[in-house]
Amino acid sequence: MPRFLVKDFFVIEGRPHFVLAGSIVEGEIHSGMFVCIPQKSSMPILARIDCIEFARRLGGREDTCLCIRTTDAENLEFWLGLDLVGKAFEITLDVSGSTASLA
Repeated sequence: MPRFLVKDFFVIEGRPHFVLAGSIVEGEIHSGMFVCIPQKSSMPILARIDCIEFARRLGGREDTCLCIRTTDAENLEFWLGLDLVGKAFEITLDVSGSTASLA
């Protein structure tokens, strides 16, 4: 199963995306797949990857960026409040049969 390690996250001003920046730990990841973020007190959050881009950092390092489309300010606040940095998350092909909430 594909896995993605989050090194940073941010919002792109002027675009409806919340971005998870990091690296692919295992497998292949494509747009249309879902990031699965486990929650202690509830079902995991599943968020659809709208597109994949790349960010060049100082020193020449490049991060893979999973862009999650959202236009809702409350949804952005929710994402910004999550503890994501330094964690690896599973990526799944679909949510069929899942009872997880979609962010």
